[in-house]
Amino acid sequence: MECTITNTLTILSYTPHSPWRSCQLEPRPPCTLYVRAATLVLGKWSLLLNPTKSEVLLFGTRQRLQRLTLPANVTVAGSSVTVNCVLKTLRVTLDSMLTFDDLVNNVVRSCSYHLRALRHFRPFLSIEVAKTMAASIVGSRLDYCNALFYGITQSTMNKLHRLQNNLARVVCEVGWHHAHSADLLRDLHWLPVHKRMMFKAVSLCYRLCRLGEPAYLPLASYIPARHLRSSNSDRLNEPPAWIAIGE
Repeated sequence: MECTITNTLTILSYTPHSPWRSCQLEPRPPCTLYVRAATLVLGKWSLLLNPTKSEVLLFGTRQRLQRLTLPANVTVAGSSVTVNCVLKTLRVTLDSMLTFDDLVNNVVRSCSYHLRALRHFRPFLSIEVAKTMAASIVGSRLDYCNALFYGITQSTMNKLHRLQNNLARVVCEVGWHHAHSADLLRDLHWLPVHKRMMFKAVSLCYRLCRLGEPAYLPLASYIPARHLRSSNSDRLNEPPAWIAIGE
């Protein structure tokens, strides 16, 4: 008896010294070799890859992707899988440059549909019930994986801000010329989108520093080379970044 394995994400890293530096790929791409090795390992545990649900996506900067000659498909478990421009996993849409424009557009489209439905029967609801429904059907979608929105362009972030402002006006039943959206968010005790994102990141860092959870995210404290006044300030060590994805 063999079982099919699903919802498995494999990430392969290519350095600047890889064969792609010369804008050409090897006759047999390294990713194909990794997939073949993974197939053999899973076979020992009576597991199979599902080629009909497999997707391939290459991440990189705009300049790097323009210099590469990408393969049209990759062989997975004996089947040819087309290399896509976007990849959707766990309701999160990833694009090749990690701009998350497609993810934000999908969130705005989904929330706008529920927002229009809420506007129709808002006059029949109390303010508390309207706040609960808005938080459950729209706010939950804004908060889902919102840590990925850190570093996105301001124009993309403004789409989420406009959506949240419209939601606050629907819940409070206030028009555009009667009150400022910041005052409505304050009355509803709602943090703006960018502050909700920062609150989640700060909460995660606090749990890592004080509780050591989750264990799979190691976080190192900042230790200066010599004694400074900032040595006891509980700062975190920021890992170096060589490139900026999404630019």
